[in-house]
Amino acid sequence: DGPSYIGLIPIPATDLGRTEEIVLDQDGVLTALQGGGTIKEQLRINSYNYKSSVPLALTSDQEEVIDNAYGGFIVEMGDSTEYTSFAEFQVSVHRAELATSWDASARKLNLRYVNGATAIDLSYLPAYPGTWGYTPPLDELFPERRVNGGHTYPAADLERDSTLSQQGRTGRLEKNGAVLESTPGLVSYLLTEPRSATYVGYNPLPDLADFRLSIPGGKRIVANGKIGLARVLIQISTDTVEVDFAMKDEQKSEPGLASEFLLFGFATPPKVICNGVQLQSLDTRTVNGEMAYLIEAFKPRHR
Repeated sequence: DGPSYIGLIPIPATDLGRTEEIVLDQDGVLTALQGGGTIKEQLRINSYNYKSSVPLALTSDQEEVIDNAYGGFIVEMGDSTEYTSFAEFQVSVHRAELATSWDASARKLNLRYVNGATAIDLSYLPAYPGTWGYTPPLDELFPERRVNGGHTYPAADLERDSTLSQQGRTGRLEKNGAVLESTPGLVSYLLTEPRSATYVGYNPLPDLADFRLSIPGGKRIVANGKIGLARVLIQISTDTVEVDFAMKDEQKSEPGLASEFLLFGFATPPKVICNGVQLQSLDTRTVNGEMAYLIEAFKPRHR
């Protein structure tokens, strides 16, 4: 579709008795859209375990076979920045190798897909004994999920890990030389943009948490106690610090709350915007022999 390419490779599906395995169909029906109007799919790809004019009769000896039935697709995607033409993309899809094997003792499908330098290994338990209304953990449904031999998902308590950001409950997030330290068990979020030297730390939920954001070059901002909902940005290119924070009224009487944010490693006072207001002056304090600029939390006075 324009510069975007997609290829679908059917995984050989369990044959429970069928006259056809893969059927391409254009018999879509018009479906109402939420915003008005109608639409229908232009192409449907049906993969069948069972296809017959006679309904499938469920018998005791068939039950396990049906429970262990599987099917699916490999999805290859690309665009005109990766391939000189759609024909080149098609060549890439056709060179791929797919191997599947059924482990009867473990009731598990093993799958290996190789295309060029990329190898995907997957195992799947189609008869995993979930219960009504319960969604089994994916690592139990898919015991193995690896790309080029490496695990494809973040470590425990790390919910997001991209080239620019991390989100999780580890109490320490690291990305592109920036480090965000918070309270273990509570969600925090670190976002970086190295090209503009911009670093943002979030306490994205109102839970009271520690906060310490360090960036490349030695600059850091530290709360001297617990903070609530907060977004803290340091942008080196403009020498700017932005602090936005709030907390619930009932939290303001909690012990150990922060009264200040301390800015370390700044040779001169940065531009500070606190809850949308630019501060005109900053007090200083020496902490363990190091000078810090102060941002008074919750009631900024210096405007």
